[in-house]
Amino acid sequence: MQQHCELVGNTLTIESIPTDGRAKSLTRVYTLLTPE
Repeated sequence: MQQHCELVGNTLTIESIPTDGRAKSLTRVYTLLTPE
């Protein structure tokens, strides 16, 4: 399982790529709350 993380502004994207090729890739998007 490989994971690729990318942080752009206040949005964190985590993409999990299975190495066996059978499972689907999983992409999770988090929005980070920044205090005003």
